[in-house]
Amino acid sequence: MADQYVLGGVVPLTVEVCDADGLPANAGAHALAMTRDGVSTGESLTLTNPETGRYQLDYTPAQVGRYVAVATFTGANAGVAVDVFDVLAAGLSVVTLADVQAYLGDVSWTGPEIQQALDAERAAQRRRCRVDDYGHDLREALCRRVARNLAARAVPVASFTSFEGGATSTRVPTKDPEISRLEGPYLRMVVG
Repeated sequence: MADQYVLGGVVPLTVEVCDADGLPANAGAHALAMTRDGVSTGESLTLTNPETGRYQLDYTPAQVGRYVAVATFTGANAGVAVDVFDVLAAGLSVVTLADVQAYLGDVSWTGPEIQQALDAERAAQRRRCRVDDYGHDLREALCRRVARNLAARAVPVASFTSFEGGATSTRVPTKDPEISRLEGPYLRMVVG
């Protein structure tokens, strides 16, 4: 599970670099890239090197969302370090895997399968809605989105109906009126 921080707070990022013997050592060069919900923040970030092998940055995020920090070290002692963290508005936290599992109840889906659906639906919801404060309605809508996503996976892409045996096929609706109702007040407006 990713660490969680409140918007406006400082996220301490620290990377320890070691040589082949496991002793602290500096890298030849380093770079830090930051994304929020899969999109680059476009920031120019620099890690400080206060002591041998220790690189750090006190990062203050400007928006809520899931952040991924990728520190790349080149030259001597090359390597990559990745840190994932969520930045939340004051109040309710983002929906976690445990929240969705509690919402779904006893299902056959594995944790990684549910997490994959949660990540996809969180990104889809963020593109569709203004998610500045994760209230009870948006949390409910996101859990329902994940449930719908998982149900749709169980339905074949192509289905056939037989007129001889009168067989029918099950289809998950493409729109869920409950999700639309819950997300309605937060929809992004397209102007122009």
